[in-house]
Amino acid sequence: MECINELKDSLNVYFGWNKARMTCFVNMLLALLATRAVNLNKLACVVFGDAIQSSRYRRI
Repeated sequence: MECINELKDSLNVYFGWNKARMTCFVNMLLALLATRAVNLNKLACVVFGDAIQSSRYRRI
């Protein structure tokens, strides 16, 4: 989890987005790296969070 926070802080210097948008972006970025695919169903399975898979899919 610490790595995620460091990545958010580093990217926020360049983008300047709000916290929710940056968290969603970093989670999608890490999911893309983990799955090595752009299939949204696969990304929704890997994205971190407490929401159910269908909610994560809609968020993406």
